[in-house]
Amino acid sequence: MQLLDLVTAEAKNIRTVYDHHSIFQAADIVFKTGAPSVLVINTAKRYVGIVTEQDIILAIKKYKQRILELKITEIMSVDLMACSPFEQIDEAVRVMGEYKIRNLPIITESGNLSGFINLNTVARAQLSSIIQRWG
Repeated sequence: MQLLDLVTAEAKNIRTVYDHHSIFQAADIVFKTGAPSVLVINTAKRYVGIVTEQDIILAIKKYKQRILELKITEIMSVDLMACSPFEQIDEAVRVMGEYKIRNLPIITESGNLSGFINLNTVARAQLSSIIQRWG
């Protein structure tokens, strides 16, 4: 099964923040929308990082009141791990396991974001595949 088949309409509703925005602005998006993560883009609209809900919570714990002064670039992961929409689910499982990530961006060769998949989506797809085979 290709990853593109797993990207739901909700997963295509991607949240982004610019790299000059504050952590507070990213947190506001995450907590108001329920998005598990926010992609960070630069002024050229290139993806330069990702910030997860967990990153924000850990930053609040670490920086306390200083959190309001910090830019998103101070807590974002810059090694943006992603897969192609045409890769198989096994590759997503490998990447998610190796890099210990729960939300994986699906990005085309031209750099366009197709959406996200998460561990729950992958688990459901694999369980469905097993049931169909052994049905």
